[in-house]
Amino acid sequence: SSSSHTIESALTVTITIAISAFLLALVLSFLVIKAITDPLKKLTDIFSNIEQSSNLTLRTNINSKDELGIVSRSFDSLLDKFHKTLEDVIDIVAKLDNSSVNLANSSATTSNHINNQRLETDMVATAMNEMAMTAQEVAKNAANTASGSEDANRQSLQGQVVVASTVDSINKLSEQINNAASSID
Repeated sequence: SSSSHTIESALTVTITIAISAFLLALVLSFLVIKAITDPLKKLTDIFSNIEQSSNLTLRTNINSKDELGIVSRSFDSLLDKFHKTLEDVIDIVAKLDNSSVNLANSSATTSNHINNQRLETDMVATAMNEMAMTAQEVAKNAANTASGSEDANRQSLQGQVVVASTVDSINKLSEQINNAASSID
């Protein structure tokens, strides 16, 4: 009976040790699985958040020394570089937008100046034509009144001098306007 009691005791101790070892192995397995899956879940969640929100300021912040930590730090570094590149692109686009607005304003101002000069040139050309017609009319009247008095003859000569001076002034003005117009073009 003492040997059967010893066998029973040994069997009980063996079963207790086996159950304890199994439970310990189960707890350790759970802890190891949790130590692997928790960082993976966190990494997956951050990837999903970044993908859905397009928020490049999110980081994984997994600082472990294992492979997941290395992947996490590499991904965070990649996000930092990508975010910096996007900020640079946004800055360049803003500068380009400013430059294009300035160019459009400058172009509009130049176009206005050109239009104004064209109008002024047209006005000068019209005035020149009117002056030329006036000069022709004066010359025609001078020929018709050649037999008139010396006073009329003298006034006619003075009118021609004034007309010639005006035509000369207009020609000079026209030449200056043409020069200005060609320098703007």
